[in-house]
Amino acid sequence: MDNPTPKELTEFLQQYPVRKLKKGWPVLYQGEVPRSAYVVKKGIIKVYDINANGEEKVITFTDTDGFLPVEWLFKKSPVSQYYCDAFTDAELYAVPRQNLVEALEASKDMLAFTLHRYINLYVGATLHISALEQTKAAEKLLRILQWLSLRFGQEIRPGVFKIDIRLTHQDLAHMIGMTRETTAVELGKLRKQKIINYQNQRYILSAEKMRQVLGEDEL
Repeated sequence: MDNPTPKELTEFLQQYPVRKLKKGWPVLYQGEVPRSAYVVKKGIIKVYDINANGEEKVITFTDTDGFLPVEWLFKKSPVSQYYCDAFTDAELYAVPRQNLVEALEASKDMLAFTLHRYINLYVGATLHISALEQTKAAEKLLRILQWLSLRFGQEIRPGVFKIDIRLTHQDLAHMIGMTRETTAVELGKLRKQKIINYQNQRYILSAEKMRQVLGEDEL
């Protein structure tokens, strides 16, 4: 779970215009030179790539207070390296890059918040890579659900986590490089084993049963 948003960041962002997007609307195109940095006020943004076969590959999701595009904001790339679309209805602050960087550098609380957030994203990225490296479809799914649980999960009762984001079978397939059909079959198997449950595109995980399958001490 992320640290609470610093009051300084909230007050800083309120002076900038807000861009409202419907689900599916583009924020940035791969290779685009952004006109400004974006900070998510509300909603979830999907960051993804498209391979040579035209297949979508999800890189990550960015939610409230997330920065876009990170690589351009911190001068690691002259352009946006990925496509960014609104995964849900969303609102974004449009902030001049230099203004945002200077504000972060001037505030210890804002820097600490940013560091904590991107440590979480780094951990999530390693879990995503681990999911892609698995040879068995079920383990791919469990690893990606583990990542989503850490990123968006809420403990609804002891040891049981609900992923608070709607995900279709195709969304999950895009994250781990499987077909939608294979993903649906493997999800059904995990459901029968009572490792996961899902309804209305929301997933619930048993931490204990997931630990047993993955051979880990904790979720």
